[in-house]
Amino acid sequence: MVAVLEKKRETADDSFDGIWSQAQELADLSDTELVQPRLSVRQRNRVNVPACSPQEYFKRSIFIPFLDHVLSDLKERFAAHNSAVYCLSILIPAFFHQYSFDDLLPALEMYHKFVSDDRNKLRSEFDLWKQRWISTTGAELPKSAMDAFAACNCYIRM
Repeated sequence: MVAVLEKKRETADDSFDGIWSQAQELADLSDTELVQPRLSVRQRNRVNVPACSPQEYFKRSIFIPFLDHVLSDLKERFAAHNSAVYCLSILIPAFFHQYSFDDLLPALEMYHKFVSDDRNKLRSEFDLWKQRWISTTGAELPKSAMDAFAACNCYIRM
């Protein structure tokens, strides 16, 4: 998805042409003329983009900044640290049949200060956790960490 939006951003002239033609058709249906706002020499409170046509103005003031915002948001949202944290969803019983212990390694590397350094011990714990839920028959597997915790009879007492 990011690649598609980056391509649209690189070819903003061509990408915006289709949007502009649709806007023009809708404006024609409602007898509206698409014009750019009047420019001011000292404008500070709104977009004051110099452009030779309304199409150029709206492309520069709305389309390109919007694409830049969406792209930066997607890149931030799906950054490397987020994908490492996402690996923890492997521990949710409803989903772990699709994964192996090795898929959990990016999260273990990120949280190495909080977990044991012994990978064999962690692999054994993972296998025990998996086996606990595989041996559960008739019940639906929990689909969230909280559901798994509630179904587990190993509450920690404080």
